[in-house]
Amino acid sequence: MQVWQLIVIVLIGLSLGVVGGLARVPTVKWLPFLSSVVLVGMGYTAFLVVWELSLVDALLFVLAVSAGNVLYGARLWQQLALEPGLSYWTWVQRDFLHTAYLRRLYRSSSPIR
Repeated sequence: MQVWQLIVIVLIGLSLGVVGGLARVPTVKWLPFLSSVVLVGMGYTAFLVVWELSLVDALLFVLAVSAGNVLYGARLWQQLALEPGLSYWTWVQRDFLHTAYLRRLYRSSSPIR
């Protein structure tokens, strides 16, 4: 596996993760979410078929998608200002570990939502 192929895998994975983050924060938007899942599956399959990736390289793609999803999702949660004063990395931790808590907090923060 060449370095440029790993870079492409990571960049595409992070990009698809950002799309997934947009589809699930603050609430799950089902059509965009399912579209992002299909795109991740197609990308994963394309990498396996075209470049004949090893299992480790394929897991790198999945990790990049997950990282993009959580890192961008945390930025979106932070912009909602549900709990002002928290650091970005606290939002990353909450998005990764306590997404249901964040959604409950979002629903209870305003009666309009």
